[in-house]
Amino acid sequence: MSESYINLLHDLHLPASSPLPASLPTVLAYHLATLPLPQLTHLCRVLLQSACLWSKTGDPQDLVHYERGQEIYRAIQRGFLGRVDHVSQEQGPGWRGRRQLANCLDAVLQALDGSDESEQASSSSKLQINHPVRKLVVASGCLSALQAVKERQDSLYVGGKSLMGRAENETLILWAEVLEYMTGTTPQLDLTWTSNDHRRPGDLLSSGPAVSTAMSLPTYLAAQTLPIVDSAKLGALPVAPLISMLTTTIESCFDNGRLFDGLDDDLIETVDGLAWNSPSSSQDRLDSLLRLPLYPELGRVSRLLGNLFAAPGAELEYIESSCLRLLRLVARVEASWRRCRWSDVTKDTELASTTRLAKQPWTHHKTLLFTLTMIHSALMTLLTSTPSQVGRPPAAVLDLTSLTLQTFSKVYFVTQRFGPDGFGAYLNAWHGALDLCARASSDDARAIITKLEPRHASSQTDREVDRACLTYYLNVAEQLMETLPDDYVESHIMPMTRRYLDDARYADAFDSAHSVVLAVFAKNKRCSIELMPWYSDLVLRSYPEMMTSSQIRLAYTTMVKRASEVDDALAWYCVAKLIKTIQDIPPHALEDTNALAASDVPRESNLASLSSSEAVQDALGRSQHEARFERDSESDDKPEDVSTRLDDVAGPSPLESHALSLRRGHLLLVLIDLIPAVNLTLLLTLLDTIAQLIQAEGHTGERAGAARLEGKDAIVKVLFATLGEAFDAKTATSGGLSVLKRTRALTAS
Repeated sequence: MSESYINLLHDLHLPASSPLPASLPTVLAYHLATLPLPQLTHLCRVLLQSACLWSKTGDPQDLVHYERGQEIYRAIQRGFLGRVDHVSQEQGPGWRGRRQLANCLDAVLQALDGSDESEQASSSSKLQINHPVRKLVVASGCLSALQAVKERQDSLYVGGKSLMGRAENETLILWAEVLEYMTGTTPQLDLTWTSNDHRRPGDLLSSGPAVSTAMSLPTYLAAQTLPIVDSAKLGALPVAPLISMLTTTIESCFDNGRLFDGLDDDLIETVDGLAWNSPSSSQDRLDSLLRLPLYPELGRVSRLLGNLFAAPGAELEYIESSCLRLLRLVARVEASWRRCRWSDVTKDTELASTTRLAKQPWTHHKTLLFTLTMIHSALMTLLTSTPSQVGRPPAAVLDLTSLTLQTFSKVYFVTQRFGPDGFGAYLNAWHGALDLCARASSDDARAIITKLEPRHASSQTDREVDRACLTYYLNVAEQLMETLPDDYVESHIMPMTRRYLDDARYADAFDSAHSVVLAVFAKNKRCSIELMPWYSDLVLRSYPEMMTSSQIRLAYTTMVKRASEVDDALAWYCVAKLIKTIQDIPPHALEDTNALAASDVPRESNLASLSSSEAVQDALGRSQHEARFERDSESDDKPEDVSTRLDDVAGPSPLESHALSLRRGHLLLVLIDLIPAVNLTLLLTLLDTIAQLIQAEGHTGERAGAARLEGKDAIVKVLFATLGEAFDAKTATSGGLSVLKRTRALTAS
């Protein structure tokens, strides 16, 4: 027995009040990695019953201190990793190495049994060695080491029943003991269940009541090891107490939603901007929360909670209870944030220079958003991956979906600040929830979106938090437009869009309001016809102050498509309004009077030289396929899902950018976009008008610049490219061929 090992045993036997050398965790890890197996078992038993090792306060009742538990867990993890390295070097990665490592694991787990303790052992010693949390620390350290070996893909295989499987099973058994210790009940655990078993793990146990307080060390251990354990095995545990414990941990890390209470009292208005007193009680509170032991573990905690939702023993009532608690948490956080003036700050320049450096509020906001997103993304994956059902999803599924949407509504002001782009988990949760809602009945969809109605929408507030709730509500309304009843759209949704349709100060609300209107057109809602006269005027006067050229093209084309499905006269009303707007704008600069006069003189158009372009030849060639040009309203083909998001529209192509150099270029592009949107009865008249308007952009003599000619050429190319796309193999006919020939003749004149 080495002197180092003797000194370690001496230190472990010291009284609870004795100070420990700082090197003890390192020494402990070394001997765990190198001791012979019999001595390894003995060391683990001494470790479990050590009074001074587990207690940091010296209090005999302090059987497991959080920080000491962390140190021991890490020492065991390092020790077992060292044991893996020794075995791999001495025995190799083959069967002998795996057998030797399995024996080492057995030696450690034998110490956790406690059955070999002598009858003369004191009751306190038995209590210490059989303390479930202490044993869980040891088992979790071994399991974590094996998980790390598997993750780094060592040549020594640690999977299988004798190693990873054995460590997982023993850890789960100890978890059952810990939950019994925490809840005062005795869960019946059965690890014989497999994925092919006809029984459900949830049927093999009796779960105790929900945990009322977070247990820091067990939660830390759960976050380190259980997220990697298969959900099917987690179902063998009492899932309800675990879900409740993790939910409580999240609530505690965010002060049960009272994060920003009192923050406004510590804010003062200065010449430099809004300033945060430092030091202050609110600053101390937010800093102290960031220093909580489990705060850095929230990512793993949220991942584990999501995995528990998918565990076979997780009933929907457990999941719904957790989601309700998280919804109440974010509602309190939002209310607490709304009460302080900082919530109305949209630019850092509105803050005093010293306050701009304070990142605590938004660190908490971002962490909360990330935590909730990981949980609800896992939930939506679970709900959408179940076998599809005919018709309406079950009421319980829709209730959970509603909770997901309500939760994200409360933190949308955070999402707007950081953006969901690249955040795959958020998009997964968002699209999953909307997919389920889209399968619901109209009444169900209305009930879901009613719970998202912003409470302050009627007051037309400019507060950022309230505006974010309204924007989120409009985003959901846009996605569910096809399902929502017409009465609700007209009485609730459309009134909320009115203020922002001609107010682009708030880009998110502006884009969402217009996207709702476009969805009304795209989904053929009852009020779409009444909107067209007013909305067409609004769109035409929105460039360039409120909308980009690409946005007005999307908006106007979506509207005219809807009009064409109803009445050609209505469609032409919208088209004629656009033509009149174009004609009211001189094609040349107002001061260029000579150019204006010259534009009235007939001349050869550049279109003639472009009529043999590849785009036209391609269109003419494809038009010879004898397929119908007109859209067949009785076609069995699934209608194309057209995007109605104003903020998702792509910018102009390089060719279209050249066309925008013309004074009327943005409107000419809109008019050309209407070619596939109108019916054949209007197409020839539309093409005649387009050709005439392009000819009006003709040569302006020697004063015409190269940029102007380049812009006109670009318009012509866009026209023929649009024609080429319109007359594809599905829609080109002899009628389509005549249209193309007519256009070619017009452009050549």
